[in-house]
Amino acid sequence: MTLLWVGAGVLTVFTVLMLIQPILRRPRPLVSRGAYDAAVLTDQLAEIDRDEAAGQIDAEAAAAARRELKRRLLAAIESTRGSPAEQSANVSGKASKKKAPVAIVLALAVPALAVFVYLNLGNPEKPDQPLAARLSTGDLAEAKHQPAADQSLTATVAQLESYLASRPDEGQGWFLLGRAYLTLERKAD
Repeated sequence: MTLLWVGAGVLTVFTVLMLIQPILRRPRPLVSRGAYDAAVLTDQLAEIDRDEAAGQIDAEAAAAARRELKRRLLAAIESTRGSPAEQSANVSGKASKKKAPVAIVLALAVPALAVFVYLNLGNPEKPDQPLAARLSTGDLAEAKHQPAADQSLTATVAQLESYLASRPDEGQGWFLLGRAYLTLERKAD
C-alpha cells in the first residue's frame, strides 16, 4: 500500500511540474521586425561586396544595389525605435510577477482536486452503493418488467410450436424455436 502512495505522489509531483513549467519559464525576448530586417539587409550588403569582388556583378550594379539596400536598412532601423523588443523589457517583469500566483494556485489545486476525486469516487474503503441507487429509474423499471417479457416470449413460443406442428419441414422455424428455448432456459425441450 505504501508503494501505491509513493507512486501516486511521484506522479502528482511530475504532473504539477509539467503544468507549472510553461508558466514559470522566462519569456523569449521579442525580436522586432525592424531589427530582423536590419540583420538581413546587412547580410545582403556583405553578399553584394562578395559578388563584386568575385566579378559576378559590375561596379555600377553593385553601387545601385548598395544604395537600395542602405535606403531599406535606414527604414528598418527607424522602425526599431519604440519597438516591442524595447517595450518587452518593461512588460516581462510585470508578467513574471503575475505568473507566480497562478503557478502556486495550480500547484496546490491539482493535488487537492486529485485527493478530492479519490476520496469521493475511488476510495476502496468506501462502502458500495446498493444496486437500486446506482441504476437509473429507466434501468430499474426495465429490470422490473423483465418477467412480462418472459411471458410474452412464452406465448410466442407456444404459437411457434403450434405452427411447426402443422409444418414440420420448416427449418428456420425450428431454429427460432431452439433459440427461444435457450433464452427461456428450457434446454430439455
